[in-house]
Amino acid sequence: MLIIPIVQFLEDMTVNTDGNILSKCNGLLHSILTFEFIFALEVAVEILSLTLPISRKLQDPGLDLTKCIEIIQTVLDVLKNKRQNATFNNIFNRAASKAENLNIEVKTPQICKRQINRSNNITSSPEEYFKITVYFTVLDNFITSIQSMFFDNQNPILFKIQQLIPY
Repeated sequence: MLIIPIVQFLEDMTVNTDGNILSKCNGLLHSILTFEFIFALEVAVEILSLTLPISRKLQDPGLDLTKCIEIIQTVLDVLKNKRQNATFNNIFNRAASKAENLNIEVKTPQICKRQINRSNNITSSPEEYFKITVYFTVLDNFITSIQSMFFDNQNPILFKIQQLIPY
């Protein structure tokens, strides 16, 4: 778990420095030592571990357009399947375990009564809160970004030309 040495370093810096560096290290330390940060990190690891190998494949100069679209469609299908409870529960449990190792309480962040700029989800448990506000939001935004990047502007003529040219 890479976060522990980072926390130790920041704690050492808050003891051994002063002034501007002290205040920056203290701010970073307080930001890192929240369940929100640890959970967001676990969500990022889950999604990016899937996209890193695909990114490398897409950079292959010998990859044809048809194969590229197949790879991207496969990634989209896998991401859509990650909306299931089992995937979320695994992520949440990993984050909760890391939080426990760092003595961080798993709790719902403070919710204001009147929210103007985004939805104010009132939930019964921290697990449900993080599922709705973080996990589904990040996953849906990621899926939408991939779809708009690769499929919204696709040109059907380009695919027909690709099929005519042998590689």
